[in-house]
Amino acid sequence: ATLTLNTLASTNVYRKKRFGGGAADGVSRQSLTASIGRGGLLVVTPDPVVPFAASSFEQAQDFSLDADGSLVSIDWITSGRATNGERWDFDRLTSTTRVSNAASMNRQPVLVDALDLECTPAEAAARAGNSCRGEIFGFDFGRFVQMNGVVSVIVAGPRAVPLLRSGFERAADALCAQFTRTRTRKKPQAGQSVDRYDTAGTETLPRAPALPAMAGRVLLGLSEVPNDAGAEMFCVRMAAESNDDIFRLLHHTMLPLS
Repeated sequence: ATLTLNTLASTNVYRKKRFGGGAADGVSRQSLTASIGRGGLLVVTPDPVVPFAASSFEQAQDFSLDADGSLVSIDWITSGRATNGERWDFDRLTSTTRVSNAASMNRQPVLVDALDLECTPAEAAARAGNSCRGEIFGFDFGRFVQMNGVVSVIVAGPRAVPLLRSGFERAADALCAQFTRTRTRKKPQAGQSVDRYDTAGTETLPRAPALPAMAGRVLLGLSEVPNDAGAEMFCVRMAAESNDDIFRLLHHTMLPLS
């Protein structure tokens, strides 16, 4: 059997409500628990979570894999309503995905993928306001590289891993070729006070398989997940300046599932 779960639009997380005239203590919560039986395939491909300013969100996903069960799960978080000036402007966001082996006696998870982001008022004030929270969370690298989306993709089982592993590996190679260059460093000549680079001799890395055009920087890493059950499993983490690039990459790498 095969089941696909998706959404019609992004999941908006609104500002926390005030109860009884007190502090804003409302937290939005979302959870999913699923068991994938022998030979089954579950594909969870929601649109991204968009946390509004002063919102708080908790998400928990628990998947139990039977023998030969397969899973593809996407957990995608954006920086919020960036066009409204709300970049990473939420109070707290946590998301935890657990994958366990149904045949295991203790049901301990073989994979826990977690994200826990919180910015206290003191931290925000120390960084001169909410606009710097991307730096606090580690998604901004100076003024020139500011990530606006992060996604985790978990792929497990015989019906998913063989279809998707090579696509993500090729995407990583293509991104390296797109954003990495080799340059020749030359010694300062007479009258020069600093080293210079011979840009005329710049060479790109060997051309990798074509990817959709990217609007900004993209970071991608793939990690194998060892487990006692011997099931194939890997996790992909991506961060991008543009969420459109995340969509393009996910669409490109997951075409084999169609």
